[in-house]
Amino acid sequence: MTIGLIIFGNKSHYDLNGALSTIPISFTLSCFNKSAHNRVEFWRPLAYIPNLSYAKVGDQVVQKQETEESVEDEHRCIRVALKSLIEVHRRGGIATTFQDKTVILKVWIHYIIGDTQGNNRWVAHYNGSGKLNHPYRDCMCPYKDLDLPNPKCEYISPEYVNCAKVSTAKMKRVSKHNVDIAWHDDGVPLSDLIHGIYRMVTPELLHTTSEGITEYMFEVLKKLLSATEAGSALIDMIELVHKKLHYDKSRNSKRDLPRTAARTGLFKLSQVGATERRGNLFLILCLSYTDAIADTMLS
Repeated sequence: MTIGLIIFGNKSHYDLNGALSTIPISFTLSCFNKSAHNRVEFWRPLAYIPNLSYAKVGDQVVQKQETEESVEDEHRCIRVALKSLIEVHRRGGIATTFQDKTVILKVWIHYIIGDTQGNNRWVAHYNGSGKLNHPYRDCMCPYKDLDLPNPKCEYISPEYVNCAKVSTAKMKRVSKHNVDIAWHDDGVPLSDLIHGIYRMVTPELLHTTSEGITEYMFEVLKKLLSATEAGSALIDMIELVHKKLHYDKSRNSKRDLPRTAARTGLFKLSQVGATERRGNLFLILCLSYTDAIADTMLS
């Protein structure tokens, strides 16, 4: 019986300075549905990685520089967290009874979720911008190709990274730290046998989409509409229709529609959550088909 694990890890802070922080590594099962994954009781802790960016000298806490050594230390901790999973995999699984049948649970890591910074560190990728040869962690695309609507990505593999490990300069060209990551150890059961961990660390949609691209879409639309006097009047009309649609949607019996917000206006991006901004984008699509907006917007 197949049992896939979904791994989650993200740094949690307990003070304003970031000194008291830890990375809880938790997991759930891929057989659960979305509503189950959204509930705390369906997750279990696997390990806790301490704050490796701080050291204590005497009575003072000093911050260490973010270097390959800290990434190496983090993977030493991940290696300890994966020890029991490797042992289960080497034993051939877990014998148990399911619906009055004796089965062997075959456990592996299905994929990993987290934020962009943490995911980059988990694959020893540089946290940087357009100055990197490989800005994104799982492909060879340069920075100028990241906005292509239909990119032709050439994905990297563990063999590709291992070939670059002969020198630090080659590792820099592939935008990776020259460390031995825990996911490449023998016995770690991964779902992708070709690309390994690099295609299993999923994109983080909260900041890249809801807090990133969606915000730029509102800014561009407002800039295009406010270029003319008629466009400025259209913005006022859009705000009125948006507010009406927002309250009409709140009385809709369909509860699977995205959450929206009208407290600060459609084009004022402050005090609006990420999911609310995505819902407001949905309302723009709706209001563009109304009689009050459609003809003016098309013209």
